[in-house]
Formats: sequence, structure tokens, C-alpha cells
Amino acid sequence: MPFWRVVLDCVKLMPPSHGMSYAAIARDALSGYPEVKTFAQPTSEGIAKFLYEDIICRWNCFVILTTDGGPENLGVVENLTKRYKIRQIKISAYNPRANGTAEVGHKPFIRALRKLTKGTGRQWKDHLPALVWADRNTVKASTGMTPIHVLCGYDPVLPVELEIPTWRTLPWTRVQSTEDLLLMRARQIERRDKDTEEARLHIQRLREHNKELFDEKLQLRSSPLDEGKLVLVHDSRLDPSRSAKLQFRWFGPFRIRPVYNNGSYLLEELDGTCFRKMIHGNRLKVYFSRAEDETADEEMERILNTRDESIDPEEIETESDDDNDNRKWIPSGEDFAVVIPPVDV
Repeated sequence: MPFWRVVLDCVKLMPPSHGMSYAAIARDALSGYPEVKTFAQPTSEGIAKFLYEDIICRWNCFVILTTDGGPENLGVVENLTKRYKIRQIKISAYNPRANGTAEVGHKPFIRALRKLTKGTGRQWKDHLPALVWADRNTVKASTGMTPIHVLCGYDPVLPVELEIPTWRTLPWTRVQSTEDLLLMRARQIERRDKDTEEARLHIQRLREHNKELFDEKLQLRSSPLDEGKLVLVHDSRLDPSRSAKLQFRWFGPFRIRPVYNNGSYLLEELDGTCFRKMIHGNRLKVYFSRAEDETADEEMERILNTRDESIDPEEIETESDDDNDNRKWIPSGEDFAVVIPPVDV
């Protein structure tokens, strides 16, 4: 079903063009088909109107809406989802992998817009209609077909086909009877259903393959964090910043409230003040506190004294690998060895 699930995200585009600084991009989760609307400042009223006019009235009443927790996706948008019985899934902050369909589609879209404006970003709104049209008619790796073909069962006539005739520009007026017309339409409908099923299976296989690659590279926690445990939160906003290299990336500690099955956690301050939004587990790490009245130097000394003592310094004496070098590694009585240079007699 077209637009059964919609993923929505707002992208800030600078500098402003014709008074617009944001683009709301809604994509069909199956085909990747985009609907785009520009805003000077996105509001919940504007986003709700965009979803109603450009998705519900143009395609159908979708079932699932995936958004982030921004203020433009609350208020009137929540009222819209309740009215039309749409399930709204809000991803945790700074966790773009949870909204992969939108994020993956953004990257080539923004890069192409950058090149169209020759790297300046000026007048980007003038190029937006052509770019959206191109996005709808470009084959996606996830389905192996163009988004509009997955939705409608056919590809539109391209400008080049006005010069080079194809089957889409053949004289359909030569159809002589209703029988011929019904036959052509029936074949189109049958082909569309078959293409839609092939696209769904292609996406399923691709996601299973990507999951295998993800599981191989990422080391996950063996068990979820327990309620009441103290954790630190990673400030993901600083990762792409070049001017914040020396700033602390972790802040806290905070206490974990109820744990959710989707890998997100609700945190609270140590005084019991609860966070408004959930935080995904990939931004958390366990906080280990110092012993009471222990200074930083005392903590470091304690850590050094409790290191693994399985290595005996007396066993680390070895000859140098360089045959021309007469230096020798000798035990120094500490946890490391020193080099004694050769002495000429």
C-alpha cells in the first residue's frame, strides 16, 4: 500500500532562500518517494497541514508516522495523528539510525542541492522542484526501481523521451476498442502489483544483509542497563564540531528510571527531576564513582596498585631484534623495562 508508513524530518538549509530556511521531507518507507514543503520556521500547524494536504489528501491515510521529538512534531501534529488513528513513533534525540529511511535519503539530496548551487547554497529553493522530481525518478538501491514506479506501476515520460521515442510516447490514440484499452490497463495493474511485491522482498533481503553487517561490526551490551544505575550521557552535538575538540563529550551522572524494550532509557537528575525525553542506550555509559573522600591522585594510585600482576618484570628480559644493536632490555625492578646503551671500553 502506498504511504502505509511515512518518515518525516525537517532539514535546515542555509542561507535562506526566498524567506525559507527549512525543508520538511516526508518519505514513503517502502519506495522512498518524497513529498517536500519549505518553511521559514517549521511549526506544528504547518507540519500538520503539510501531512494532511500532501500525504493524506494526495495519497491515502497512512498508518505509521516516524518523527523526531522536535516541537514542530508535537501539538497539532499529535492531534492530527489521533484524529486519523495514526500511530506516531518518536525516535530518541541524536539517534539518526532509528530514522534511517529519512537520513539515508537526505545525504544525496543535500549533496545534489549543494552542487546545484555551486557550493554557495544561494537560491536553493529555485532548484528544489527539479531535484524532488529527479529523486522520485531515480532507481533506489533498496528496491531496484524508481519510487514512482513502486507507487504507481509506471515511470513518467522524461524530457529526453520527447526527442527519442519510447513505448511511453507511442500513439495510444490508436487503441480502437474498449477491449484493447482494458487489456492494456489490466496488464499495467498486474505488473504494478508484481513490482510492489518484488520491491518489498528486495528491501527485506537488503535489511537482513545490513543487519548481519551491523551485528558483525558493533559490540552491543550483553544485558541492558539496570534501573537505578548511574550513567553518563554522550553529547553527540559536539561530534561534528571542529571548534569543540577539547570540550567534554560526557556529562552527568544521571540515574536510570524505567527501562524500555526499544533500547531507550528515561533518566533523572540525582534529586529526582525527570528528563522530558528518552535517550538511546548508545549514548550512555556506566558511571563509576570514586570512593568517599578519595582525591584524583589517590584514585589513580589505587588503580595502579590493583593492576594485573600476572606479568613478572624478571621475565621480560629479551635480546634486541636488531643484530647490529648491542643494547639489551633489562628489568628495572618496576612495572616496565629500561634500555641500557652499549658502553665502549
